[in-house]
Amino acid sequence: MGAGNVSVKYANIDVTIDGKPADSDLGTYLATPVGQIFTLAALHRFDDWGVTVGADVEIALKYDKVPDPTRPLKGHEVVNVFVEYQPESHPNLTFRGEVKNLFDEDYASRATYGQEFINVKPLLEPGRSFRLSATAKF
Repeated sequence: MGAGNVSVKYANIDVTIDGKPADSDLGTYLATPVGQIFTLAALHRFDDWGVTVGADVEIALKYDKVPDPTRPLKGHEVVNVFVEYQPESHPNLTFRGEVKNLFDEDYASRATYGQEFINVKPLLEPGRSFRLSATAKF
């Protein structure tokens, strides 16, 4: 059959300076990412075929503990998937296909500077992307 695993991570980070919400001018230097972020990951290996499949999802909830007159940070959900093949005849080779941001979500990473400022357009993370790779260990 095979083996698999599941992991769950949770972070809840509020950044305050002198009891007031911090902006990213100073706050990202103290702590990043801010807010509540859940990360779920799962993978399974099919030993008979040398195939591993997996996925992870990052869920960042809206974060509104920002100073006036800035705007709250939007929430987002990002899904990544992969399949990996390791031939039994060549265990030093691995072939992998990945899809990052499967559902083409428009979002800014919580580590992105200035996204809470009204006059700043945040730099968005890449949209859906594909990656094929081959690795040889020797």
